[in-house]
Amino acid sequence: MPPLYEQFRARYDLTIVDCPAVFSDRYFELSPEAADGVVLVVQAERSRTEIIRQAQTLIENAGGKLIGAILNRRHSYIPNFLYRLL
Repeated sequence: MPPLYEQFRARYDLTIVDCPAVFSDRYFELSPEAADGVVLVVQAERSRTEIIRQAQTLIENAGGKLIGAILNRRHSYIPNFLYRLL
């Protein structure tokens, strides 16, 4: 994978690779240490803090640089008419 990442860097300003889950064996085949950064996708209200920290540790122990997280499937508990006023 590192040579492929280098080809992408030479051709594109930004490349996003959709990876398997950190806890799957396939994630480490993508050589997280060769990527410029890793963004962790976390499911809102479902992912436990301990699991997120464990995923962060796995990424960092594999040589990856965690640069942020995305919170997906977030629910808004503010009614739409109030949310528009904010």
